[in-house]
Amino acid sequence: PSLLPLYRGATPIQSAIRDGRTVTAVSIIAMDAGMDTGDLLAQTKPLAIGDDETYGELHDRLAEIGAELLVDVLAAEARGESFANPQSQRAADLGIDDYEIARTATRPFGKEDRVLPPYATARETIDRIRSLAPSPGAQLIGGLRPAVGTTPLPVFKILRAHISRESPLADGRDVPSGTVVAHRGYLYVRANDAWIVVDEVVPAGKTAMPMAAFANGRRIDDLYVPEDVVVDGLGALRPAPSARNVAFAVIRDVFGPDGRGAAESLDRHLRKSSLDPRDRAFVTELAYGTIERRRWLDWQLEPYLGARAAKLPQMIAEILRLGTYQLRAMRVHEYAAVSESV
Repeated sequence: PSLLPLYRGATPIQSAIRDGRTVTAVSIIAMDAGMDTGDLLAQTKPLAIGDDETYGELHDRLAEIGAELLVDVLAAEARGESFANPQSQRAADLGIDDYEIARTATRPFGKEDRVLPPYATARETIDRIRSLAPSPGAQLIGGLRPAVGTTPLPVFKILRAHISRESPLADGRDVPSGTVVAHRGYLYVRANDAWIVVDEVVPAGKTAMPMAAFANGRRIDDLYVPEDVVVDGLGALRPAPSARNVAFAVIRDVFGPDGRGAAESLDRHLRKSSLDPRDRAFVTELAYGTIERRRWLDWQLEPYLGARAAKLPQMIAEILRLGTYQLRAMRVHEYAAVSESV
């Protein structure tokens, strides 16, 4: 169920919703050796995807359309009127290039795909929730802990949510992305550019219910923060330096006006940090790798930046190199590398 040749593979409906697509289609194809690459026997006109439509709702709607379309195709085949249209021709008709076809190829969703990336925009977060509802359901990032008190946040999956531009905090203070606030029977999740208000959840071992019903009768502390955020004695929030921030500080020292040596700078920043041994090893590999392979990283970035590369502020260029090294050399998950770079 997709607008072939787009979204071939195992999860076309979920992936289209997750990517924020506004249209899809139902396609009937002749089977061949490839993954959804056979000639088209029929395809509906583009079908609109509702702004709030979930994977389950769209799946059921397309299933009904697909059943009717299949009957038509079988009837045409029986009459000897079936006509096969190569997907390459359909791509040309729709103005779809090979890059777009390859970029939208889908795969089965894994556990990591269920987690809401904390640095995504509000719209991206809503689309991910929709793509996972009703099953397997979206989840908050792991490691959330109460900023005040000790009551853990109950385990649940998120089925529906909406965007709010208003902070649930009385003083309107800003908080790190991924922070969760309980307020008047709702949970607010801080996205990159707005708040996500959770409307419907599935508690562990339970059926779906409104967030207000889930919160009723449960003790939920007011504020839950990501594990990389520390709370000072007054309860104010301040981000703890991440491993990537420490690596960036090293790069800034080495290529900044002071021109410190890499080993000296790395040792100084690691001593100041509270990173555990695993994160210290990550910083060391990232900092040294980015320093030693600068020309290779610039070559990796050149197709995307072109002439703009020479006009970038130096520190922006260093951030791009750090992010590219994680993606190309360290195989860090794209969400972690991109969100931290942004």
